[in-house]
Amino acid sequence: MEKVIHLESVDSTNNYLRKLAAEGCPHGQFVVAQHQTAGRGRMGRSFVSQEGTGIYLSWLLRPDCSPTDILPITCMSAVAVCDAIYKCYEIKPQIKWVNDLVLNQRKICGILTEMSLTGNKISHVIVGIGINVNNLQEEFPSELRDIATSLFMETGKQLDISILTDELICQLESLGNILIPLSSPGLELQKDSDPAPDYYWHEYCKNNIIPGNDIRIITPHGEKIAYAQEINRDFSLKVCYPGGITEDISSCEVTIRKK
Repeated sequence: MEKVIHLESVDSTNNYLRKLAAEGCPHGQFVVAQHQTAGRGRMGRSFVSQEGTGIYLSWLLRPDCSPTDILPITCMSAVAVCDAIYKCYEIKPQIKWVNDLVLNQRKICGILTEMSLTGNKISHVIVGIGINVNNLQEEFPSELRDIATSLFMETGKQLDISILTDELICQLESLGNILIPLSSPGLELQKDSDPAPDYYWHEYCKNNIIPGNDIRIITPHGEKIAYAQEINRDFSLKVCYPGGITEDISSCEVTIRKK
């Protein structure tokens, strides 16, 4: 099987790769599509995936770790996307904890990390990445036009999607080099004194827009108001609620409160 599978159209690259994973596809496999008919984001949202305007990519990993180790994979993947965009276009997106990239306060990329468990261990992880490259503002649904952007909208230039795709794959493979191969097909994250390499953690923190802001924490059970203090070494977010109680959160959606 080729390292990168290219598809013209698919319902979801994550769905496609999940089927391959169930058939024993090895770690490191990529799937890239020109169009998704049912692209997905976090919390059950859809991801706009118009034909020929963006990058829709999924990456398979088989890490020998617990479900709590998934958060660093998502966050380090966000750094890899930032690095790919910067290397190609000298544009540095910012990161909105936990999994979005933004330019000028508008979303340009989303990351959806999904896992499959065998018992209490991970069978595989799929990192899905969607980047808005050549989208026009009017091509976004009306409800997204004020909160989404594309590289074209920010630069005024039609860009070669294949160049950024190749660089993104290169950056993700570099990220994969911090994984220690075990007996096939497993992998484990390097864990010396820290749960993630310094470079990825520092870049994630340096480019993150959430710490230092009043935020809304959105969960399936409702919303909470808090102050985002800092990003911990495991990439969880330390927040402080009114009254002084602090908590480390790892899976919620957060937004900055307008002042």
